[in-house]
Amino acid sequence: MQVGTDSAALILRLRAEFASDAPELLGSCYSGVLALEGPGAIPWATKFLSAKDDAAAEAAMAIAQTHTPEAFQVLRTTFAKARDPWFRTVVLSAIALTRQQEATEWLLDFIEKEHPHAADAHEALCRSAPSAATLDRLKQLGRPCVEG
Repeated sequence: MQVGTDSAALILRLRAEFASDAPELLGSCYSGVLALEGPGAIPWATKFLSAKDDAAAEAAMAIAQTHTPEAFQVLRTTFAKARDPWFRTVVLSAIALTRQQEATEWLLDFIEKEHPHAADAHEALCRSAPSAATLDRLKQLGRPCVEG
């Protein structure tokens, strides 16, 4: 089997479907499929978000790694539907990692409007290696990132 071939993506998809593996291994499968097939595989990866467990967290991070507007839209919808506080925090972190300007603005809006998840949005942005512009905006909002 050659890495980067259709058969490699198929094997990764099959491995992920059985979901009996460690979440980190499943995350590698999700990331591999998305890397091989691109954003067109986001709908496939999205179905793994429904479990709201460690494997779902891995799927959220894999989707974020596509750095696409589609990733942000899927993750924003997932956040809106999720009720588990831990999973919502994971999804906010994934949203920050999409590196989409719209996602960054959405998270900054949480902070500015003191949304109930403002602290989680702040932490997600600060942990995402934010741009200088985002760091400046956080300072303007009185919520600079603390180094350490």
